[in-house]
Amino acid sequence: SHTEAPIFTIAIAVYIWLMKSRSLKGLLSGIIIALGVLLVGGWWYALVIFRHGFAPFQSISQTGAHSLLAVFKILNIAFLTEEPYLGLLATLGILGIASLAVKKNYFIPLMLVAIFLAQPRSAHVIGNIPLAMAAGYFIAEILLPAISALTESKKTAPLFIVLGIYIFTNSMYYGLNLAHKVLSEPERTAMQWVNENTPQESAFLVLSGDQNAFCDPVTEWFPALSERRSITTIQGTEWLMGNQFGTNMMQAHALQACMDEGLDCFTRETQTIGKSFDYVYLSIAPATNNCGLANTNFTTRALILALENAPQYAEIYRTEKVAIFQIK
Repeated sequence: SHTEAPIFTIAIAVYIWLMKSRSLKGLLSGIIIALGVLLVGGWWYALVIFRHGFAPFQSISQTGAHSLLAVFKILNIAFLTEEPYLGLLATLGILGIASLAVKKNYFIPLMLVAIFLAQPRSAHVIGNIPLAMAAGYFIAEILLPAISALTESKKTAPLFIVLGIYIFTNSMYYGLNLAHKVLSEPERTAMQWVNENTPQESAFLVLSGDQNAFCDPVTEWFPALSERRSITTIQGTEWLMGNQFGTNMMQAHALQACMDEGLDCFTRETQTIGKSFDYVYLSIAPATNNCGLANTNFTTRALILALENAPQYAEIYRTEKVAIFQIK
């Protein structure tokens, strides 16, 4: 379902052909491989087109944040590796890219540029491939020979032990944090209650206060677990909103900021979104906040207090973790 994957595959294949082959034989081999992939995976695309036409693909093709300026996102190299402490892998990758450029070997550095031009929105994920290759080059061709020359010894075990301990610790810390960014049992219970006690055609505003929708398990899981429509869930709207996807995402993020504001903020931002809703689902103490671990000690939020005193809303569900209001 992640249609950006074939975009990256095609872009990298074309890039490799231009940089390393530029032969008719290589082109024909690439076409044969592409036809084989289409034969295997084309059934999924055919089913989507049969049911929905080409509109979803036209929509999603406009959500990649394409721009020539997107290549400058590479400057924020920490965004690629997402290392919580010292960006060791990012640093080794940048040093590798610089070393390759000095030797006029541009294949790996330009691959990173090509990836960011092909699909800027998700390039920070695939971009780790050439970055890792550059880091490996720097270690093998620059760092190890330099250490051997300084110490007059080819024993490199201490280097890899230190690097291994650091990288392992960094990865474990990241993984343990990620393990806590989950939907709590009270949240799942509340969503099941929604499934069993609200009309199927109901529309919800789902608010957690997290202004990064791609890290928020509450808004992401609500439609699947409750089987109700969530106006504030971003995931999946790429197939529907086309070039309005970015605007919709920013509006949803702005609405999330109202969790700790009053009713004026909530009213203003819902009017900006301009979509009708029947219920408001509020997560009192979600696990995440802007992709980090959140304060889970909240007992209420400013918006909940405001809705409790608003005559047009009625509280129909309340636990320590979730409050649900219905429009009267």
